[in-house]
Amino acid sequence: MKAIGIARVSTKEQEEQGFSIPAQVARIQEYAQKYGYTEVEIYELAESSTKETRKQFEAIVKGIEASHECIALFVETIDRLQRDYKESVVLDSLRKKWKVAMYFLRENLIIDQDSNSSAIMRWDMWVLFAKQYVSQLRDNVKRSFDRKVQDGEWIWKAPLGYININKDDGSISKKSSAREWSKWIVPDPDRNYYIIKAFELFSTGLHSVAGVAKEITKMWFTTREWKRISKSGMHSLLRNPFYYGQMIVKWNIYDHQYKPLISYKLFTICQDILAGRASNERWTQYNKKEFIFKGILHCKQCWNKLSSYTQKDINYVRCHTCKAVHEREDILEGQIMNVFKQIQIPQDALMDLVQILSDNHKQEQDFLKLQQKNLLSEQVRIQNKMEVLYDDRLDKRITVNEYDRKIQKLKKEERDIYEQLKDHSRWDEAFLLSSSYILELANRAYTLFKGSQISKKRELINFIFANLEVDGSNLVYKIKEPFNELLFCGQSWKWLGM
Repeated sequence: MKAIGIARVSTKEQEEQGFSIPAQVARIQEYAQKYGYTEVEIYELAESSTKETRKQFEAIVKGIEASHECIALFVETIDRLQRDYKESVVLDSLRKKWKVAMYFLRENLIIDQDSNSSAIMRWDMWVLFAKQYVSQLRDNVKRSFDRKVQDGEWIWKAPLGYININKDDGSISKKSSAREWSKWIVPDPDRNYYIIKAFELFSTGLHSVAGVAKEITKMWFTTREWKRISKSGMHSLLRNPFYYGQMIVKWNIYDHQYKPLISYKLFTICQDILAGRASNERWTQYNKKEFIFKGILHCKQCWNKLSSYTQKDINYVRCHTCKAVHEREDILEGQIMNVFKQIQIPQDALMDLVQILSDNHKQEQDFLKLQQKNLLSEQVRIQNKMEVLYDDRLDKRITVNEYDRKIQKLKKEERDIYEQLKDHSRWDEAFLLSSSYILELANRAYTLFKGSQISKKRELINFIFANLEVDGSNLVYKIKEPFNELLFCGQSWKWLGM
């Protein structure tokens, strides 16, 4: 039987935290030897995009399908191999055809043609929890983003009239990616005057939006792309509260940390003039009444957002654009509740899931303890080397410059180990908490939704559903991971081997 191994990293951070390609290869080869495989063909996957990753996975699958013998596939952990439940279906098909036998090092799990329902269930659950961990990482990024916004940080490209600078040295940032913009923003010395002038001209009431754009263009004002500012561009500029000290993020307003260009009074005058010409409800709280679906439903026909309103104490949603939707809110709410009922885990299966979770967590802890032991040993080794270096310097066996250079390298290695130990601790906690939370929420989703206030109902809908549309009177939706898998499992019972 031919043996292949897959070593995969998705980020530079993973490489620095013990998941590097060489480290994975060494562990895979050592593990494969226990099963009599002395030669393992290694596939190294260093991801740069989801599209590329998918192509790499498909290439490996095609190679397995083309083989005339069963392939022994070795991988350190399930989440190094699979990122999507669809891939589980593909791999399971190859397993049933005796095309592949999968060996997972961390989980100490072998999945082949002879695997029983318990092993398959364990595999499915590990895939589910791995995906949830990835989702949690996304949530962590979102929380970090929310903290920055609440602290008044603008993390995107600076608005027109401002520039991004490198905070350390004050140089102008040349980064092209939005996520790479410097934290600090200052007025653009070449353009901030014209922004102020635009507000002053419009506040007189003597110029239209197009007229202001025309006037400052005459003053040789251009955008950063060296283009004339358009009417729509000028309208957006005049509506932007960033210039007096506030910023809009996801339709919420926050105070920012940067220098204002104009006063709040001047901005207000301009808004009053704009309001007299045309209303724009995006920037005002247009309706204090709470609706379950306000802002989260789209028309299936034209993809415009549906509006909510009340008539004779009954709440409705409707499409003002194509008129294809006009439905009662409670009808759609009932469809949501039916989905929540289906997500619920059968009581006789819940205990099995809890046991699997417990077993998986114990396996994870055992692996982490081994990793921590190795890291602590490495830490002791580095400290001993530092002591030897110190003695060498005192005895003048090495120069001071040599000592400084080597000691700095060892200190960096020591810091890296410290960070890895912290990361292991976070992973252990995150795995257990995220998995437990998913089971708890899935099991109580219907009850929680039924007994909650409107604001909580909206949170649950946004947490579990994606791309909510209405086609006539029917709700069209996608279920977010991993709840889509629980819905599928609950309907088919395939995950229990039944």
